[in-house]
Amino acid sequence: MRIGRMNQRLQLQRVNSNAMTDRYGQQDEPFETFATVWASVMPLSGRELTQARQRQSLATHTIRMRFRNGIDETMRA
Repeated sequence: MRIGRMNQRLQLQRVNSNAMTDRYGQQDEPFETFATVWASVMPLSGRELTQARQRQSLATHTIRMRFRNGIDETMRA
């Protein structure tokens, strides 16, 4: 993929295992930034969206970026 198409700045966040809970039992900062990367973000077509929902996931966009170690399915963009 050409670098020029990666024109979106994206933060990858993971669950913060050291998050503190407030007096109501809610976590203050449940996510922490893992990395900030350049990526290409494109909406899914209707067919791709239907296929994504069949796998019990909510995918509305495709994100393409350069390979990075440590990324897993528990993270959010």
